[in-house]
Amino acid sequence: MRRRLVIPFLAAMVACSGSPDWKNPDKPRAQWDADLADCRRESERDMGPGAGIAPGSEAAEREDPMQIAKDSSVRSRFDSLVADCMDRKGYVRQ
Repeated sequence: MRRRLVIPFLAAMVACSGSPDWKNPDKPRAQWDADLADCRRESERDMGPGAGIAPGSEAAEREDPMQIAKDSSVRSRFDSLVADCMDRKGYVRQ
């Protein structure tokens, strides 16, 4: 039971730490969040359906080390696509 609580907690920690603050002094602050949301949607679309595992799904509950590695790889790819998009829009990470 304890293991079932630790894995989702660690996944949430990784997800939170993977979202750097993006800054662009040439754009108003309100635009920053909109651009980040656009880049996330674009990245989800580029990765295609079925790229990830929905939280709470049967596959997410298995605690399979290979699935955990795949999830980490998917998150890394997603973060890379978002970063590329934000870079193209003129943002830098802070």
